[in-house]
Amino acid sequence: MKKELIIMLYSIKGVGGISLLKLLLTPQMQNIQTLQELKKVDFSKVVKDDLAQFIKQNCTNKNYKKAKEMLEYCKKNQIEVISYFDKEYPQKLKDGTNPPPLLFAKGDISLLHTQTIAVIGTRKATPIGKENAKKTTNFLAKSGYTILSGLAFGIDKIAHKETLRLNKQTIAVLPLIDTIYPKQNKDLVDEILQKGGLLVSENMPNTPFRSYQLVQRDRIQSALSDSVFVIETTKDGGSMYATLDAIKHKKDVYIPDIKKLHTIYQNAPQVEGLKFLKKQYQIKSYDVNDIENILSHLKVSL
Repeated sequence: MKKELIIMLYSIKGVGGISLLKLLLTPQMQNIQTLQELKKVDFSKVVKDDLAQFIKQNCTNKNYKKAKEMLEYCKKNQIEVISYFDKEYPQKLKDGTNPPPLLFAKGDISLLHTQTIAVIGTRKATPIGKENAKKTTNFLAKSGYTILSGLAFGIDKIAHKETLRLNKQTIAVLPLIDTIYPKQNKDLVDEILQKGGLLVSENMPNTPFRSYQLVQRDRIQSALSDSVFVIETTKDGGSMYATLDAIKHKKDVYIPDIKKLHTIYQNAPQVEGLKFLKKQYQIKSYDVNDIENILSHLKVSL
């Protein structure tokens, strides 16, 4: 299906990614190329009648024109629009939780198909956590893995910056592709792009920022990663969403070995999430001072 038609459907209020992907994957939608053909589709075979009627009412020339304008906007601003059906759309994202029908990307999209490791954690990192993030990222980036994170303050920012310091490429998964959040990381975004990295988001440009988008993007962090290293997190921290999703999909998840660190660190709130993961899911621990041993255990290989 033509991208402008997918964008038009994606723009209809009430049509979420899950419903849209259901529609797009039905046989009747496979060969749709024009707005007129789309108007003839019986959407009620896939979604509830009221939503089907609402979709049909919004398949208008006006909305189609807006979708084409969005494609032009993306082209002008060097934003790649990757649909679920494009070869550039990574299989590991298709295998993840609720894959988005569209992915908006800026930078080197070939990184979507590299061996990727997420280094994530709390925004309020402890000094020891910050040092662990640097050591972990340094080793993994030097070992040839693409480092992925969420551009948040704390552990995420350290993971990106350490990768860039080594002149390596990094992927930042964002709630929005054209509105940097947090805005204080604008310079970091510029450096990521300058050094051949990649920004990705499931949300279209000009979408207003909403806090729930931060949680939604966590599943994409998990899906795009072959393994996940959680440096620090509280029990209810944002990083837990990505971590639990990775566990759900049976990916390698690692946490620092708490017992080998200073006793003050072992009782910090930022470690409560690590303790929970260890107890509940028997997550693998690693010694940040002897990280070389981790390579033999990683399922992904270069």
